[in-house]
Amino acid sequence: MLGRFSSFLGFNSSQPLSSLTSVADTDKTVTAIRPEIRDISSKYEKVRDCLGGEEAVKAQGTKYLPPPSDIDDIIEKQRYDIYKQRATFLGVTALTQRTVVGKLVVKQPTIELPAQLEAIKQNINGEGLEVGQLLELALAETFAMGRGGFAADFSRVASNELSMADVREFSPTVTFYRAEDIPNWRVDKVSQKLTMVVVVERYEKYDEFAVTLEKQYRVWMLENGTVKVQVWRDSESDNNRSYQGQSKNYQLVEEYPLLLPGGAPWTEISFAITGSSNNDWHVDDPPLYGIANIELSKFRNSADREEAVFRLGQPTPYTKGVFKEDADELQLKTIRFGSGRFLQLDDNADIGLLQANPNTMIDKLEDDKLKILRAMGAVNLSQDSANTDQTATGAIYQALQAHAPLVTTGRNVVAALRKSLGFAGMFLGIDPDSDEYEVKLNSDILDRPLGVLDMQVASQLYKDGIITWDEVREQARIHDISLHDDPEEARELIEQEGLGSMDAPSSFAEEQAQPQEEDFTTNNQAEVEDDNGSREEAPNG
Repeated sequence: MLGRFSSFLGFNSSQPLSSLTSVADTDKTVTAIRPEIRDISSKYEKVRDCLGGEEAVKAQGTKYLPPPSDIDDIIEKQRYDIYKQRATFLGVTALTQRTVVGKLVVKQPTIELPAQLEAIKQNINGEGLEVGQLLELALAETFAMGRGGFAADFSRVASNELSMADVREFSPTVTFYRAEDIPNWRVDKVSQKLTMVVVVERYEKYDEFAVTLEKQYRVWMLENGTVKVQVWRDSESDNNRSYQGQSKNYQLVEEYPLLLPGGAPWTEISFAITGSSNNDWHVDDPPLYGIANIELSKFRNSADREEAVFRLGQPTPYTKGVFKEDADELQLKTIRFGSGRFLQLDDNADIGLLQANPNTMIDKLEDDKLKILRAMGAVNLSQDSANTDQTATGAIYQALQAHAPLVTTGRNVVAALRKSLGFAGMFLGIDPDSDEYEVKLNSDILDRPLGVLDMQVASQLYKDGIITWDEVREQARIHDISLHDDPEEARELIEQEGLGSMDAPSSFAEEQAQPQEEDFTTNNQAEVEDDNGSREEAPNG
């Protein structure tokens, strides 16, 4: 289903960030990119390519698969093409995204809206996307990339072109933007209020029968307490106004104020950011980046293994002590193995096969990386191997690696969508804090409380650098063992009171290194014999 969503947003899911970003990179251009996005762009590209599958990864050529030798000459280039063709890309990153996010939407989400907004349930973005599908798309994107954003807007049509009946047919829209499509923003340091956000969009451009997707930038600005929207395009129209200092390729083609019913201006930008850790403008790392990294490494191992098998695994015939004229007479070049043909050779002559000895080094590397992928929470293709030789604690450890960021992502995306729906309602004069709004994921994962052992595992995951402090605190909040919702407040109190440290050593790592067999299913109460000789269980303690 995720592949279908990309058409609504007007982008190729495997399209790298470099193709969407700026031709200029200064603060004077609408194409400017914030340093945080520039720094993390390589991670975005890597995860995006892995989500795009084998074709997207192989299309990047030597970026992910270095050549085994110099490819300056034509023969070596041909060898590299075959080398790349033989390599196998498993697609674990995309499979993990679909499977893990599927746990959140396996039950239909609950979405209740005011009566005036019921119409947008079946067409939330103005292009036919249902609100539940938009929620699933946002969950998948945020879980993979760590970031995304919702923007609420309203159709802008000249009122003298429409009758009142036509006007009633128009509804607000909510659009989701990918992490790499939000390259720039500003937040006031004093009020912490969003004062500008820039997004990258794609629009269809027609030329006779041909259709091309072109890039445009949409800008929300808060100036003098009112919000205005601008659209910038690479256009040759003489009617466009150039922005001072703006690259000649991008010109202002549309500008309008955001207005409330009655004509009052908006005083807040109708954009809601969401992340895998928090719904703030801090850029979270992509949760699937580690899995993508290991999967690309395994992809390179696969290419080396296939190359070695092809070149060294095939038996090669040889002769010894056979002169050319004898070889021609025996027609050795036409002999097929297993033909049953009899050969008469001289005493000093020999014929045989050269074959490489088995080498399991590459196979061992691939097996090790499969284990790493499982440990990182990836959905493995072999469920049987994932469930063997594993203690109860180890099973929890593996499950929580996907569970912890998934829980936080689910809650964050729901909160951001709820906020955006409130913005959409404001276009129709509906109170955004109305009790008529409800967005809820009906998932056991979000509601299941964690036990003490689970919290120990979550703590160890934090120490191993796999999940964040905020995610650990989210587990504590879900389990109702903490009264402090703010992670930073909790950290300060822990440090002030000196009651413990998340960095303190624990016995968990030792248990993982030396698993002990223990029966977690039986009752370990000791049996005692009563006066009549019968046996009964003694009480604990």
